[in-house]
Amino acid sequence: MQILGVKKKRNQLSRYDIAINKPLEAGDGMKKMNVMMCLLASVLLLAGCSTTGQKRSADSRDIVSNSVSVTNNESNSGGSGTVLKSSDSVSYVLTNSHVCEVAEEGGLVHGEAGTFAVAGLKHSKQHDLCLIKVYGNLRASTKLAKRGAEPFRSEALISGHPSLYPTVITRGHFSGRETIQVMTGFEECKEEDVKDPNKALMCMFFGGLPVVKNYDSVLVSATIMPGSSGSGVFNKDHELTGVAFAGSGDLGYAWTVPYEYVRNFILVESKSIKFKTPSNRLNIFAKKRSRQNIEAGKMTCKTSQRMRFKKTCKLLDQDMVF
Repeated sequence: MQILGVKKKRNQLSRYDIAINKPLEAGDGMKKMNVMMCLLASVLLLAGCSTTGQKRSADSRDIVSNSVSVTNNESNSGGSGTVLKSSDSVSYVLTNSHVCEVAEEGGLVHGEAGTFAVAGLKHSKQHDLCLIKVYGNLRASTKLAKRGAEPFRSEALISGHPSLYPTVITRGHFSGRETIQVMTGFEECKEEDVKDPNKALMCMFFGGLPVVKNYDSVLVSATIMPGSSGSGVFNKDHELTGVAFAGSGDLGYAWTVPYEYVRNFILVESKSIKFKTPSNRLNIFAKKRSRQNIEAGKMTCKTSQRMRFKKTCKLLDQDMVF
């Protein structure tokens, strides 16, 4: 089982050829009539599909606009996230703890409203969850579900940025629940590890021993790829019900953070954790903005008051409220 959060951009895309069918041939009037009827039916069918597609696109808008990518300052490594709440001056993004690791020394959040510097991080101690704060308006929000989804019957949608692509939405169902083992990294070998014949080769080739953690998880049959970590998992009403955090191979089903962990982190645990400020932050402004973006560390609350941003100052000081 592998974590799918940190993904580097690919320089080349795979090419898919389009198969072209041979033209129909009709030898007599009846065949021509049949062909015309088939063509007419096809046109009507396509028109119906087109209308349905437009409606589905409109319905899916909320889980498109609230999906963001989280990267390092170079924008070449990262994962996905979901905008929980935003205002004119501050926005909050939910993602995985291991995705936040790429922003520990400075990171960026990329959304439809623009690109903003990561101003603060809160890591959960109970699961692979993290809350990101940015000073800017991501112009999106997410409704948290009131209850978890019913296994094997409830439809699931995952909205994220696999391979740091534009927003991708995949569909499936909430499935079984299981405790899975995930390798989260390596720890430095100790002297006794080097002398242990069962660990010596691992220390020699990898320079450390793998760190494996157990996670309570819900399997969702919507597919994900590396870079999908942190993607929001939604029910049919587009309410947040989980967060993708692990999978197998380059393309597979999603292991997701169960609903109760997500709800507890947002409403309870995160309130008791202070935001950690990344080092080497960049001063990034949104591409589309209606007012000045106040960057943490560059402008203090007192300074913003002198600039007549009293309302903004209060917003910067308050924490997330649902």
